[in-house]
Amino acid sequence: MKEDTRIAVIELHLLKETIREVIREELGKQAVPPSEEVTYKETDRLSISQVAKYLGVSTKTISNYRKEHKIPEPEYNLSGKPRWTVAKLHSAVNALKSKQRLPIA
Repeated sequence: MKEDTRIAVIELHLLKETIREVIREELGKQAVPPSEEVTYKETDRLSISQVAKYLGVSTKTISNYRKEHKIPEPEYNLSGKPRWTVAKLHSAVNALKSKQRLPIA
């Protein structure tokens, strides 16, 4: 009886290793290169970290932009986390760029 159990344990160990190898291979195939830029639709709702990546700044800078009203106030999802739509961010970025080009006194 002990020999049967021992064989099963060895086979399970080999099965686990095989599964790990397959998963590593699959993850390697699906990996997105870091240089590839993610594109969003106008209606996508972005988190703070996604907004920071989209604008090319840090999450701390996003917090500062919120305090200084440089970006629109977010909407909040059901869990209370802030979300911005790409359309609102795009219009805010265009407004910031236009103010920098044509300063109004």
